[in-house]
Amino acid sequence: MDAPEARRRYADKVRICGKDPYSISTTPMDVPLNVNFAAIYNYMVVEPNPFTGAAKDSAKGMEANLWFQQGWVKQVTGKKLVNVFVVRGKVLHSFSLRERPLNPWVIIDHDGRILSAHCDCAIGLLETCSHVGATLFALDDIRQKFLDKKVTLF
Repeated sequence: MDAPEARRRYADKVRICGKDPYSISTTPMDVPLNVNFAAIYNYMVVEPNPFTGAAKDSAKGMEANLWFQQGWVKQVTGKKLVNVFVVRGKVLHSFSLRERPLNPWVIIDHDGRILSAHCDCAIGLLETCSHVGATLFALDDIRQKFLDKKVTLF
């Protein structure tokens, strides 16, 4: 992928939420609680790649559930905007644990549909790297923990 195409795609992603997700102040308490495995699978595997139009089919990204379970996700924060959530993660590198964590971000519709993602890793422009996947699986875990603690009165 050439640099002008990469810049165009990044600008397209930023337009979804109105500003660069790296510039948005986020908190752990403002993450969406409706991202589930089906939404993750749809985004990482089924939806078309924005560059080629073919299905993303990111098996590596889906394996990121193991990374999440092994504690590679160090932080997940979010911000609810008017029409979307912006979620940012801090995820350890896959091959170099001594380096600073990577900083994936994800834009999520209020219905839990994942609209776009980015990471500052070497393949982050492709939107389905393991760091993005691990961040998404962390959101699914937060959702599940919330549901497990939810009390219903009958």
